[in-house]
Amino acid sequence: MALRIPAVSTSVAVVALSAVIARELGGDRRAQVLTAIACTTSAFVLGQAQTLSTNGIDTLLWAVLTWLPVRWVRTRNDALLLTAGLVTAVAVQVERLIPLFWIAVIVVVGWLGSRALLRRPALWWSGGIVLLAAAPGLIWQARHGWPYVGMRSVVRGQTGGFAGSLWFVGGPRRSTPPPPIALLHRIMAAQLRVCRRFSVRIEASAISVPRWTRPKPSLTSAAMSLS
Repeated sequence: MALRIPAVSTSVAVVALSAVIARELGGDRRAQVLTAIACTTSAFVLGQAQTLSTNGIDTLLWAVLTWLPVRWVRTRNDALLLTAGLVTAVAVQVERLIPLFWIAVIVVVGWLGSRALLRRPALWWSGGIVLLAAAPGLIWQARHGWPYVGMRSVVRGQTGGFAGSLWFVGGPRRSTPPPPIALLHRIMAAQLRVCRRFSVRIEASAISVPRWTRPKPSLTSAAMSLS
């Protein structure tokens, strides 16, 4: 039971950050609520909320790293880039996939903008911080035959991957979840029904796009570069 509390807490934080990111991209309160609902009813988030694992912590760190560059595009505060370096340094201690996030950011920013991000010294200082943080682990992995690579297949076989998340949402359960998890599941199921009803109304009025779905002109480049 106690081990589930951190898992649920990280999932709640991911949901909150999704709404914050929507706000940074120009979404009003309604857009923020719908974003949070969509994140809450995600099978991926639901699957992570049931047990404590590195996936839940890793997803939270990825959400923080998504928010930091988006906010930088709006504020141009280089302290955000240094913070992103520190968060990435922590993330590489949890999972080794976080470099893929930055590769995607650099490629997309170089293609679509804002290219000023690539000219900021703070970004590359952050990269140096990450390399220093990752070096001891990489050296140990290299000396011991890269056990991380072999362990990933073991974990994937035990958790069932994405199918395991879908099983949590609507499939049969092997055991009865504790009351907080059961309550969370009921709340998320109710939110999913609301989302479905709302999507029907959107489809019925697809000719006119609601104003709140349009990002502010000054933030359009940020929305494109991180989509």
